[in-house]
This record gives sequence, C-alpha cells and structure tokens, in this order.
Amino acid sequence: MKGQKQVFSSTYQNWETPKPLFNRLHERFNFTIDLAASPDNHLLPRFYTEEDNSLIQSWVDERGFTNPPYNIAPEFIEKSYMEVAYGCMELNLLLVPARTSNKEWEEFVFPHAEELIFINGRVKFGNSPTGAPFPSVCILFREDNCGKGPKVSWISVRGE
Repeated sequence: MKGQKQVFSSTYQNWETPKPLFNRLHERFNFTIDLAASPDNHLLPRFYTEEDNSLIQSWVDERGFTNPPYNIAPEFIEKSYMEVAYGCMELNLLLVPARTSNKEWEEFVFPHAEELIFINGRVKFGNSPTGAPFPSVCILFREDNCGKGPKVSWISVRGE
C-alpha cells in the first residue's frame, strides 16, 4: 500500500501530531509543554527535542503532551506514570499506538491511567499520504488518579 512503508519503518519514528486533534485535546487539558517535539513540529511554545532528551529532564509542575517516538514509547509511558505518581507533574497525555498487549500496558497503563481516549479512525500523521496502519490511543496519567484504573472514551479524527 502506498505510504505504508514509511509508517511501518523502524527508521522513522517521529510522526507529527495533526493540529486539529492536538487543538481538541489542548482545549480540554491546557498543556504547558510538548515533551517530544522538534524545532519544526512543536505544538506549544515550551518543548523538549530529541537532543534535550525529555526522558532525563524534570517534568515538575507541568501539564504535558507527548507524541513520543514509537520505538521508545514504553519509556515515555513509564516516566509519565512515575512523574505523576510521585506528584512531580499534574498530568501527562501520551498519543501512542494502541498496542494493549505490550508489557507497559499491564504494568502502568491499565492499573494507573486515569483515562484511555481511543481514536475512532486512523490518525494521519504529518505529511503521510495515508492514515496510520494501526489504531491510536491517548493515555492520560493525572496526579489524583494513579492506582484507580482508567475511564475509557473515544474521539474521532474526523472532528465529530
């Protein structure tokens, strides 16, 4: 399928978040920092790049948005949980593939996320000619919810 090779490629991991999807999430959560961005695709005035290595930075007092490189998404999920669980940050929302059978889902997402927002439809990231070949989900970790388990909802990529 045309365009699918790039999406499946293990060499390209930094997919730009569609602005309409981000804007709907930002309206609800009022993010303060983009935790996995580049100088060309950041969605907020404050952001960390690959060179900054968000995984070793402090996220104290932040309301984070994260569309991490998918090859290191498990590390971002774990750090998000840890930062929120220890009261360092108010919330973090991650946009990731919905790979619910992966270990990090059992360890961090299912027992500790506040909300799972499944994306109805395939997200068309950046300049990709097609939507992603996998389902996507937003995982919300919030300070006052760790350990209670997630609420499940959905949002449409079509703006419905």
